[in-house]
Amino acid sequence: MPQMEVNQYQGPQIASVLTRAGLYAWYYKPLVVDKETVGRTLSTFMESPGIMSTEIRMRYGVILEGNTNLSVSYGAQRQAAAEVLEDAIERAGTFFSDFFKSKTLQLFTRPIYIGVAKNLYQRVYQQHYQARDCIAGFRPNSYT
Repeated sequence: MPQMEVNQYQGPQIASVLTRAGLYAWYYKPLVVDKETVGRTLSTFMESPGIMSTEIRMRYGVILEGNTNLSVSYGAQRQAAAEVLEDAIERAGTFFSDFFKSKTLQLFTRPIYIGVAKNLYQRVYQQHYQARDCIAGFRPNSYT
């Protein structure tokens, strides 16, 4: 069985994608990485768990029903997620900003899109990357 080769391309590097068959994936990587943005983004995942609905069936056909919005608090002080994360991010120093800027980020995230191509250069660079830039009103490597 042939060994699999994994290559990473970002921005203009996509123009050097090889002309051969293969799998490809697009990943989200934030452009702005500072303590405030990281804290705000992570806290949105932890603060809104949703609604809890329950139904308890008892004897004689009695049914207890309940719906409530859930709130999340952490620790004995019942702190909000934003407060806990702010403290953790402050203690972590540059770890989070370095992590979000690193190439290892996609090892911990799900791809936005996965594709298969007979010709990676044509599919990834010409059809995806250049088409995206045309829609945005500019072309890569354009000096006009």
